[in-house]
Amino acid sequence: SPMQMLLAKALLLYSSCLVRAHFQLASGATAGPRYADMQSALDVLDITRSQSADRVALCDHPFFWVKFMAPPNYKLMVGGVVPVIERFWDTRVAAAVIGPGLTGGEAAKLPQAIQDQVPTGMGAYAIPGHPDQSTCHFLEDRVSLFSYKSVGAEAAPFATHFDWPTKRCHYHEEWAGSDMWVVQDKHVELAAPGLHYIVFWPPGDQVLGPPTATAKFGAVFGDVGQSEAFHGAMAPISDCVQTHNQFNENDCHAGGGEADA
Repeated sequence: SPMQMLLAKALLLYSSCLVRAHFQLASGATAGPRYADMQSALDVLDITRSQSADRVALCDHPFFWVKFMAPPNYKLMVGGVVPVIERFWDTRVAAAVIGPGLTGGEAAKLPQAIQDQVPTGMGAYAIPGHPDQSTCHFLEDRVSLFSYKSVGAEAAPFATHFDWPTKRCHYHEEWAGSDMWVVQDKHVELAAPGLHYIVFWPPGDQVLGPPTATAKFGAVFGDVGQSEAFHGAMAPISDCVQTHNQFNENDCHAGGGEADA
């Protein structure tokens, strides 16, 4: 019946809406000295849910740090996205997880600025960026595998249009109104419970190198399967905050020109 069809459609919309509703850690894109080093790392209340934060990486403060308390035997999901903006076509997101007993993932290749901050008694696990973004070959999390597809520019209606040289792993966020390239998706087994840090940055060589250019990116992290929970307050934002629309630089005519009035 038409009613059942409508209901089925509504349920489908509802489930696709749920797919990527991360808890937003700040009410805008942060930039500047706050959260730019281990000392000022953003304190994450609950690592057992999915969360995200938008960051504008500036030359003086290119890194984004968060800290959290891990439960025992925890597997962490770490991801990264880049807003669909032509000048950030080559931007990738690398990360390092820092905590007790962590090794591997070419930690020796981490930028010196990160290595210098690793506390005594902690190790680091490096998560390199992926230069080849023409497919979603690097996805690990099952929710990511279900949600993200390799597509062309026509799949990004909110973004200011340009011709993409290749297809890209992409997510269209209908509800908040954004299009993003998905560039990182990794599972990391933590070695011990307790205090941990994650640092994200846009690697100059697209792998693990130090940052060499300004960038915009989103840090995504939390539990495997990206479960949702929306308790707790947002973090204080830095002075240099950008709103959702400023960060995404959306084409205000996207979606059929209703803004032409």
